[in-house]
Amino acid sequence: MRHVSAFVAAAAVSAVIGSAAGPAAAQGFDFDRLMDQAEEMWDNTGRSLESTGENIGRALDDTHRSIDQALAQPAAPSVGWLGSDLIGARVVSPEGETLATVDDFVVSPDGRVMLAILRVGGAIGVGGRLAAAEYPALWPVPGSDEPRFVMTRDELEALPAYRVAVPD
Repeated sequence: MRHVSAFVAAAAVSAVIGSAAGPAAAQGFDFDRLMDQAEEMWDNTGRSLESTGENIGRALDDTHRSIDQALAQPAAPSVGWLGSDLIGARVVSPEGETLATVDDFVVSPDGRVMLAILRVGGAIGVGGRLAAAEYPALWPVPGSDEPRFVMTRDELEALPAYRVAVPD
C-alpha cells in the first residue's frame, strides 16, 4: 500500500507540474524531496487514522463494559446512575456553587433523553423557574458519590423557560 501511495503522490505531482517539469528541473526544483515529503505526509495520516481508530475501539469497549455492568446489577450500577437518582441532582457551577436542580426529563418516543428540566431558585421543589436544557449539554461530575452536573451561570441564564402543558 505504501508504494501504491507513493506512486499516486508521484502521479499527482506530475499532473500538477505537467510540462513545467523541464523548466522546474532546470531551476533546481527537487522532485525527490517533494516525493519524500508527500510520502511522509501520507504515512503520518495513516498513523493518525490508525490511532484514532484504536481510541474509538477502546471507547466502544468501555461503553459495552459499562452497559454489561449496568445490566448485571440494575439496582446499583457500578457505572452511572439510575434515572430516579438523577431527579433532584444538583447542577453546579465549575466552582461548585449550586445553581439549579434536575426537576424532570423529556424523553423522545424512541427512548432518548432529549431535555433535562431544571429548577432554578425556589426551595424543595417549589417556586423558582423551570428551564429546559438539552440533556447532552449537561456535563456529569466524574468521581462524585452523588449525581451532579456542571453548567456555568451564563449557560443556565441563557436557557429557555419550560412550561408544563396543562390540559384544557
